[in-house]
Amino acid sequence: MKRGQAAFEFLMTYGWALLVTLVAIGALAFFGVLNPGQFLPNQCALFVGLTCVDINGASLTQSLKFNVQNGIGYNILFPDNSYGIDVLIDGFILAAKAPGASRDCTVATHGNIPGTITGISYGTAVTCNYLFITPLGASYPPGSTVKGSIVVTWQDAASQTRSRTGSFSIIVEK
Repeated sequence: MKRGQAAFEFLMTYGWALLVTLVAIGALAFFGVLNPGQFLPNQCALFVGLTCVDINGASLTQSLKFNVQNGIGYNILFPDNSYGIDVLIDGFILAAKAPGASRDCTVATHGNIPGTITGISYGTAVTCNYLFITPLGASYPPGSTVKGSIVVTWQDAASQTRSRTGSFSIIVEK
């Protein structure tokens, strides 16, 4: 009889300690302390030759901005609106182009005056601006993570259509 009581007391003592530990870990996970994504920088990965140099997003302006540099080895061309750089947020929302932009990306011409692009010359970079909203029309709050894909469709020098997809993940700033 005494041996059963000792085993029961042992299990109760360590059971409570285990329960308190699990509750503490659950609370840390609930409040985001254990989320490694909040410590990672913004990420943008396109494909070999086309590099995403910088990416960030702002909550107040609901904007996504990134720079793309062409290192493919030849000029890529966007002859009409069926070509260009499109952004899909969370896999299903097509991000809107910046207001007034006839193309998604701009390149600095004549000083700092942005001009619409018809391609990206080899070795140069362009800045792309998009607006993003949630499915219900609200903005992403600061600190939230936005993930998606970047689809680039272009023509090469031989007039062949090419398309590649990359991905991005950003933490929205104010």
